[in-house]
Amino acid sequence: MSYASNTVVPEDRSRTEIERALMRYGASRFGYMREERRAMIGFTYRNISVQMIIPLPDPRDDAFTRTPTGRQKRTNISVLYEQEVRRRWRSLALAIKAKLVAVADGVCSFEAEFLPYMVTNDGQTVAQKMLPMIEQATMGGGISPLLLTAGTEERRG
Repeated sequence: MSYASNTVVPEDRSRTEIERALMRYGASRFGYMREERRAMIGFTYRNISVQMIIPLPDPRDDAFTRTPTGRQKRTNISVLYEQEVRRRWRSLALAIKAKLVAVADGVCSFEAEFLPYMVTNDGQTVAQKMLPMIEQATMGGGISPLLLTAGTEERRG
């Protein structure tokens, strides 16, 4: 079972909860945007712009229109779709609050916790820039899959 799969918390309430948490922990700006297949929140913390994208489900997806055996569902598709959207917003709220608590408690720095979501000068996030390079490097053997063992053979010799 997925986190918050039975939530009744509306999408806008989750957004408000996220905004309040961010402001309580020192964010200076907050905004959000929603398109058909994704939503985005953005905020600024100590002059660092952060952007987090939530992929939204496709309302035409078989998960909303078909049973596991492939039959047409009798339930209202929009009800199932909206439930999944609410669930994803709850997941984002939990993730952000956990990150903020970890930063506030000194477990990690804001920069380390939110690094993938920081917006660079060209408008892309660090993750948008780095993930394709990491994928290419791992496919080409450029990154060792066992980083903890890197260099151990050299020490033995």
